[in-house]
Amino acid sequence: MSASIDYASDGRLSATNFYSPATLRDADGDINIKPSTEVMSPRGATRRTFRERTFSKLEKGSLRGSMFALCSAAIGGGVLSLPYAMVLIGWANTYILFVVATVSGIWSNLMLVRIAIQEKVKNYDEVCEKAGGKALQNTLSIMLFIYITGTCIGY
Repeated sequence: MSASIDYASDGRLSATNFYSPATLRDADGDINIKPSTEVMSPRGATRRTFRERTFSKLEKGSLRGSMFALCSAAIGGGVLSLPYAMVLIGWANTYILFVVATVSGIWSNLMLVRIAIQEKVKNYDEVCEKAGGKALQNTLSIMLFIYITGTCIGY
């Protein structure tokens, strides 16, 4: 590998004529790489089409199979329990609870954003400290620990 290091007029370092052996071998005068028969990506020779990747059989331990398993585990419980709860409490009460949950979510997010902007804090932990002091910050830490522990045990 050859390189000549020059200094620009403003004193900064500039590297010119810095070529790899492959560039010198495969390039023309304008340093345009010529088409090559060599495979450039790790699994390029065995590359499958989009249709084959998307609609082929799910293999055990494959990335696609693992993603489907994770999504079905995460979504499955909620999808099955929500209609059951709706049947138990009735359509009217379900609608009222959805409206209350939507308004509560929007309102609490707006409060958090307002505190974050006013206090110029950068993360949720600092927002909790500004909103409720050390007690709320510690409560958040404990709740996150319990959530993450339960998630790790569940999956």
